[in-house]
Amino acid sequence: DALLDVVARTYAGTRDAEIRRTVARDGAPAAARRRASGFGSSPELWRLAYDAGGACVGVVVPDRGGPWPPDIAYVGVLPEHRGRGHVHDLLAEGTRLLGAGTGITGAADAANTAMVAAFARAGYRVVDRLLAFGQAV
Repeated sequence: DALLDVVARTYAGTRDAEIRRTVARDGAPAAARRRASGFGSSPELWRLAYDAGGACVGVVVPDRGGPWPPDIAYVGVLPEHRGRGHVHDLLAEGTRLLGAGTGITGAADAANTAMVAAFARAGYRVVDRLLAFGQAV
């Protein structure tokens, strides 16, 4: 429940078009439940992140489940903590948990330029693009 609450709260101000559509249609809590249903089977890897003062700053969901390679299934920073480098720490922790050098994937909406840049700074490189028409993928 705590993880779902944080995921839902990270949706405020998102640049991700699919998340914006889902939140507009279903609300943030339902959108978070929907996203979490696709996280796979590695909940022992899911992490909430806290700052030195004990405030939750965000979440990273590394995943080893499903048919895909190890994956950063979700990473999000709470709006009030954005712009302080937390996304870098979250990606670093997710990558560490999955085992750097093991062929980890991640995905970001191209319009979410902040997330695309965060992946690039963390050493991820673009290897493919997915184009979707109509309903969200």
